[in-house]
Amino acid sequence: MKKAIKSMIACGTACGIASGLVALSPIAAAEGIEGTYLIGEYGTADMDAEGIEGAKDSMMGFGVGYEFNENMAVEATYSDFGSISNSFDTNNDNVEDLVKDVESSAIGFSLIGSYWTGKKWAWNLRLGLDVWSMDIADISDSGVATVWGGGGTYAFSDKVSIRGELATRAFKFDDELNAEVNTWKLSLLYKL
Repeated sequence: MKKAIKSMIACGTACGIASGLVALSPIAAAEGIEGTYLIGEYGTADMDAEGIEGAKDSMMGFGVGYEFNENMAVEATYSDFGSISNSFDTNNDNVEDLVKDVESSAIGFSLIGSYWTGKKWAWNLRLGLDVWSMDIADISDSGVATVWGGGGTYAFSDKVSIRGELATRAFKFDDELNAEVNTWKLSLLYKL
């Protein structure tokens, strides 16, 4: 019961902050505050928990960012890492393979550092926090984990860019299992 309440409070707080940032972005754009951009993400998520070999599924996300200058930005995103219903190898000879349902999502707050090698190309680094939620079979847990990653950006114009990125986050599921979610994703960035 305590875990359920903790999960609802953490998710509710993160959802409220993210919703507020998304709601304020059109206002910021209307008032001429430069640097606000919208984010759409699509890619692949690889979910693993200790002793359970995971599988891959499609991931999708959306969010909002604010670019302070060409080298630094902050982002708030919601990412759904998909749902996997598959046969998992438990790596234990005494236990048969199990069918597990794994679902995971996160609300993330990140600092993005960029190094531009010209007007069109940049290398990126991500460091932030994810408020994550994961369900394995009938067990649910949530918490906060560090997310880090890197990739590259190509700017089509002053308003539209695409970013390719690998990001990872590791956490302890149900206070027992070490779990990890790795994502390979493409993000479309649109400056307001």
